[in-house]
Amino acid sequence: MLTAHPTEPLSHEILHKVSKLHIHLEENPASFDDKFVAALLLELMQTPLTPKCKLSVEDEVKDNLEYFYKLYQALPILINNIVETFSSSEIKTIKRHNFLKPRSWTGGDADGNPNITALTMLNAVEAQSKAVIAWHIKVLNQLIQKEIPDLGLYQNIIQLRLLLVQYHGDTKNIEENYKSFIAFFNNIMLKNEAVLKQYPHIGTILENFSMQLTTFGFHLALIDVRQNAGVYDGVYLQISKFLKKPITYTDIIQDSSLKETLFKAFKENKFLKDYPLIQTEFLRIQAIAKFPHIFSNLIISDTQNISDILNPAALCRIFKVNPTIIPLFETIEAITNAPSIMQACLNNSHYQDIQGNKPIKIMLGYSDSEKEAGIFILPLIEKVTTDIKKYFEKQNLELSIFHGNGLDLSRGGSTLFESEQTIQGNQKRYLFNTVDNTIIYFFHILNSKLHKVEDSFLPEVTKLAESSVISFKNLFKKGDNLSSLENYLSLASPYWLFVKTNNFSSRPSSRKAEDSKNAAFKPWLIPKFYPNGEVLAGIRAISQVNTIEGTFLNFNLWYGLEEFLHATEPSKLNKLLTTSPVVNDLLLKSLIGVELTDLNAARQFFPLQIDNKFFLTIEQKYNSLFNIVNKLNLKLPIQVVSELSSKKDYANPIKHFISFSCKNLVYKSVNYHPKTIRELFSSDLTEEKYIELITNLFGAAYCGFTEYRTPPYSLLDVSFTFLLQSNNLQKGKDKS
Repeated sequence: MLTAHPTEPLSHEILHKVSKLHIHLEENPASFDDKFVAALLLELMQTPLTPKCKLSVEDEVKDNLEYFYKLYQALPILINNIVETFSSSEIKTIKRHNFLKPRSWTGGDADGNPNITALTMLNAVEAQSKAVIAWHIKVLNQLIQKEIPDLGLYQNIIQLRLLLVQYHGDTKNIEENYKSFIAFFNNIMLKNEAVLKQYPHIGTILENFSMQLTTFGFHLALIDVRQNAGVYDGVYLQISKFLKKPITYTDIIQDSSLKETLFKAFKENKFLKDYPLIQTEFLRIQAIAKFPHIFSNLIISDTQNISDILNPAALCRIFKVNPTIIPLFETIEAITNAPSIMQACLNNSHYQDIQGNKPIKIMLGYSDSEKEAGIFILPLIEKVTTDIKKYFEKQNLELSIFHGNGLDLSRGGSTLFESEQTIQGNQKRYLFNTVDNTIIYFFHILNSKLHKVEDSFLPEVTKLAESSVISFKNLFKKGDNLSSLENYLSLASPYWLFVKTNNFSSRPSSRKAEDSKNAAFKPWLIPKFYPNGEVLAGIRAISQVNTIEGTFLNFNLWYGLEEFLHATEPSKLNKLLTTSPVVNDLLLKSLIGVELTDLNAARQFFPLQIDNKFFLTIEQKYNSLFNIVNKLNLKLPIQVVSELSSKKDYANPIKHFISFSCKNLVYKSVNYHPKTIRELFSSDLTEEKYIELITNLFGAAYCGFTEYRTPPYSLLDVSFTFLLQSNNLQKGKDKS
């Protein structure tokens, strides 16, 4: 499930050109005298690193296509490797779980994003369909260029290609066209069975093409629609106002004439002027009804009760469409109550009627959960997952659960997961930048899923983690501490450098502040805009997490560990570390957070005159935890320490650049817009230092301020080694 969550700072141009470089390096052994590689690297250096204007939803859809294409290319290799690697029983399990079903939130995730409309949803369908059919045509073009000895087979492949060209761009009949094409393709495969046995290399290409057709169809990926439960509450309020009487989901489900009245009013544009929420959401549901097989899921964020599930389901009945309604439980209270809410659903006649025989799906959010409780909410999420599964198994009902952790360590990481996963901005680049990485990622998922061990200590671990959750929540209580936290984040955050205009997402920066080209983070940058720390309620979870990580404190990973260790007897801790996957996972993530924390670098972000209470609180907590960790002799595995060491070495120059930029730029003016890179630095800066700082800037932009990963193929090292060794640079030419 690829999303457009705002964690990818790079421009589309950079992503596309890096992708070109990857493809070339995969297909050709590269060296410094490779003129094509040299040209690509120089082209990279001249390309804007970050978007120069705010991304549109269409831009995000286009970015996703780059990654889906890698998946498209990797699919046949992946399936063939699975057949060779796993046992027949494991393969049956993989098939039963429908292991590869491409989905996307891009174009459909309207939660907190007013730029996602019915039109962008339809545009996303069109863009995906055009792209995947073009990829199908490309496969057949490559096959036609090969020598095909049999004339009949050659003519059949030409016919297939002509049919694809005919269907390219026809988004009105995606499903019908696909069914027609598949029938024709299967007929050709059957008719040419004997010929293909004679020419197995052609047969292999067509079999691989069949896999791609079956998986990606003419739609490429299903698009999940997401909206907040509170929005549907607002729709019902406006419907009640329009009809001048209270209206509930029960009224709409049971009263056919009411459904007809509302549908007719919508068609006659009676909601357009005075009831904008009804108009917007009815247009969205109308788009779902146009492509019900593509917009098959409707995810409801911030689900708190059964009404949050049935409210949108009833509205869909007005348009005679019935998507799978997926509740997303995010807060501690909602996650705790999820089992009882789902039991209430199963006993509700309206839910039974709407659900029918469709598989039931639920989502347990992590990003917003961590914003509220830190990573020590993980045991609760895992326990609730286990409890709900057991209940559904007793009822002999099919259930699918997926988490929204986005795979980032800072958002909970990827160790605890179900079959379905959301993969956000920068993670898409790491996992799908090359065909090899795509295959490695899926093998990791399959292995983890097939060999997952149930944690028998979950109830006990969940209880032990309660004090950790409370401790983290206390950080965000209203009062002096919260104001101090707001002050810290607004003063210390290097996030300003790339997010000031929030150009790398179509979403607004904050629910409480509108984006503008001058200052997207107005509440952060204008002193005392929110004097009581209310800004934190509006800032998105990802923005807040990235900012915490970007200031090199990483307290969202380790804050609460001290309480967990105090609550656990040392002898019990050793047992849990060896027998409880959840505890092992928690300790690993927390200790990585401790290892990555850099108090000295974090301190440099402050102007000298600032004495921040929150920073001192974190510093004291870190030092106390560090002593306990040493006392208990808790250590990371050697291979993890080695990996972190190399990442920290790589990140050090980035830290220095961030510190330099914060001190020299952020405090000049919130409206300071340098016209050239040279303007960023003082006039007496030496050429050597200038090159070093530009190198660091590139590294910071490429990896994102919050990442410690080395770029694929060590692109940073390769590109700058190449440039520094070039004669032109040594002779003093082309230094810019």
